Amino acid sequence: MERTYYEYSIARVYEKYSRPVLRFLCCLVRDRQLSEDIMHDAFVKILEKRIRISDDSQTALSYLCKISKNRAIDQLKKLRMESQKYSLMAVREFELCRHMPDDLENMVIEGEVISTLYDTIQSFSDEERAVFLESVFSEKTASRIADEFELSRYEVKRIVKKINYGIKSNLKDYSPGDIFL
Repeated sequence: MERTYYEYSIARVYEKYSRPVLRFLCCLVRDRQLSEDIMHDAFVKILEKRIRISDDSQTALSYLCKISKNRAIDQLKKLRMESQKYSLMAVREFELCRHMPDDLENMVIEGEVISTLYDTIQSFSDEERAVFLESVFSEKTASRIADEFELSRYEVKRIVKKINYGIKSNLKDYSPGDIFL
């Protein structure tokens, strides 16, 4: 594939300004690998959007630093949110572990419940399981899940209700005291 004049000009801009932009990002992010990823993403976006930048322009470096900084802020926010999400998961896991049954009989009952729950959920189609798991484990609304799966809100609610009913009917032999000790 032959390079266009635009691609050559962006390559020249990259050669001239990539090091200063990378130094700037390293000071901002304090992680060289992440800084390189952010810088490359910024240049790819420039290339995709066909933004014209002259390699001899006075403002080119300022512009590149600005868009790189914005991408770094977005990336850091995303990483912070993921970190918070994993921290919350760790707390929930700790809470679950704290309430684990102490004796063998309760563990066997819990294993049966988990096995029955797993088998019940597996008995539904892949799409129904995916919709159900999204509704249970993500904080998305039925409308948002419907958009993602190209279903109606009614259909999402019907699937969730159907699986909930299947779970309740298959676990009816276990009293709530047996399930959640």
